[in-house]
Amino acid sequence: MHLLKRRFSFDAAHVLQGYPGKCSNIHGHRFEVIVRVEGSLGSFRKSGVFGSMLIDFAHLKEIVSPILDELDHALLLGTDESYDALCEALKPFGYRIVRIPNHPTSEEICRYLFNEISKRLAEWWERNNPDSPQAVWLRSVTVFETESSSATVGV
Repeated sequence: MHLLKRRFSFDAAHVLQGYPGKCSNIHGHRFEVIVRVEGSLGSFRKSGVFGSMLIDFAHLKEIVSPILDELDHALLLGTDESYDALCEALKPFGYRIVRIPNHPTSEEICRYLFNEISKRLAEWWERNNPDSPQAVWLRSVTVFETESSSATVGV
């Protein structure tokens, strides 16, 4: 079994409704994301240089980047009802708002990304290997909110 990882980043703002501190204000971060996949060499292609790869880094970027592009320079709000009034108040301004399940904490953003990447990896595999069972799996996603603070979701 081999493990492959790739680092990505996106910029976004969020607010934590009900948090007793500075994070209850709208603020932004450059989120760093590390995506790890696992599988066996030659799973995607059996021969040539691809036989010595788990998955091409370019393919991993093709899977992950559209998800992060949806979050980039957006305001991340939770789906908890405490965010509804803020969401409605900001709609007339045309801001890009993405609703993250529950509250937009690093942990929930990480879980959201894990679920989306996992789904899109499976879809990508099916499109590119329709006759083979999926052999490359998402192992974990780590989201760094700051250089020293991160959350990880994995199997």
